[in-house]
Amino acid sequence: VRGSKIMKVTHNLLLFLVIGVYLCNAQTVSAWWNGLNVPWNRFGYDIGTGNFNATWFQEFFSICKANNVNSARFWLHCDGRGSPNFDSNGAVTGLSSTFLSDITQLASMARSNNVVLLITLWSFDMFKKEVSNGFHPDLVTDETKTKSYINNALVPMVNALNSFDNVVYEVINEPEWAVEGSGTTNEVIPVSQMQRFVAMIAEAVHTHSKAAITVGSASLKWDSTANPPAVNNYWDDANLKAAYPSSSGHLDFYQIHYYDWMYNPDWGYDPCRKNAAFWKLDKPTIVGELPATGGTHYTPSNFMTCTFNNGFYGSVFWSYNADFSWTAAAPALKQFGQNHEQIASYQALVNWLKNLRL
Repeated sequence: VRGSKIMKVTHNLLLFLVIGVYLCNAQTVSAWWNGLNVPWNRFGYDIGTGNFNATWFQEFFSICKANNVNSARFWLHCDGRGSPNFDSNGAVTGLSSTFLSDITQLASMARSNNVVLLITLWSFDMFKKEVSNGFHPDLVTDETKTKSYINNALVPMVNALNSFDNVVYEVINEPEWAVEGSGTTNEVIPVSQMQRFVAMIAEAVHTHSKAAITVGSASLKWDSTANPPAVNNYWDDANLKAAYPSSSGHLDFYQIHYYDWMYNPDWGYDPCRKNAAFWKLDKPTIVGELPATGGTHYTPSNFMTCTFNNGFYGSVFWSYNADFSWTAAAPALKQFGQNHEQIASYQALVNWLKNLRL
């Protein structure tokens, strides 16, 4: 009898712990990015170049709405081949006459279809020189040129979009591919220079708007202080402040990417392998890129379930118009949105973003 009572107490304790873990996760993950990368119609030329295709984007946002997609990640300048305007020395002089009307229309279309628009300002492609007018490493390395971008392009855009509570900003996509140690581009720079650039952009967005801002880190390898296996969290408050002392030059949430090369049961930089606490993530973290197929090791549904259970805040699949077909992820996105409407609705995400800045 005594043994039976001990077993019963042990069973109840285990049940309590299991329920507690579930409730803790449910309370922590208060919103979910049920997302899809656009990421572009014409790489670098969609906004302010006379190539804005409203019909194409309207079709995309309609598809999002039909599939419970509450967020979309859109690449803006990319490598700078189409915008903003530069002088002969590489400083930014301004925006084209159609830029602000194009980007405002894009944000309006997203809002009308209940989609949060994550605007990725730049990509590591600006260090690759794929085209002669798409090579702008000095915009990052030269603080004066960074300021020219902020004053003559970023701030006017942020001001034009301030009435849209569905707009979020990302400083740069996968900057680690352009920094020393991990870089693969034509030019690589010290990580401290990239950190200064990120902090200056974040400071400007925070100063001129209530919008949230993030960075599209290539992997948990560079967005975590769990060393090993990670290298460092290049984008945490301490590192950004060391590179550029500012009370507002910080990120509001983290964003990491996942592809098959990161999978390994023992050391992989895989948000399904270990939870957010293991990775020592001190801010909410989303998976901003992953294959629409889920990759070799997961289905889209499996990936969303495991990252949700691990305390991550969403999956933004790649993509509608590049590499992997979005249709592979569509059923999982639609089902997750139905099953978790309380956190995966458009309004839940908008409210969560507002609360990040309170």
